Amino acid sequence: MHPEARTIRQALLLIGALTLSLSSVASAQDGPTRIRIFDAVLTVHADGSLDVTEELTIRLAGESNEIVRDFSLRDDGARKGSTKLDVRILAVTDEDGQPLRTEEASADGGWARRLRIWIPGAGNADRRI
Repeated sequence: MHPEARTIRQALLLIGALTLSLSSVASAQDGPTRIRIFDAVLTVHADGSLDVTEELTIRLAGESNEIVRDFSLRDDGARKGSTKLDVRILAVTDEDGQPLRTEEASADGGWARRLRIWIPGAGNADRRI
């Protein structure tokens, strides 16, 4: 497969995985959490690496102040079976650029990364992260 086609394919797989991971965002909440706006900017580099910057506007219900995101690390496009994507979370910040408290863990037998994000004062209000 041509390197550019593989890079585009990897970008599309990542977009799909990120979109599917939205279904798990509210897994630990008291009530319905709403993702009101989801924007993502993907930058594909010549070496095949990919930078992803997401901006989410979230409304957390009740007194909740955290969200949980699961990111699939599975790339099923490999010729010899599934491979694991190398994903690094560089920063999670609020709308003012201040770091938010996060906790990372492995999930799905190592094939997913679980990210728990605490958002102060988020209950019954829109917050951008």
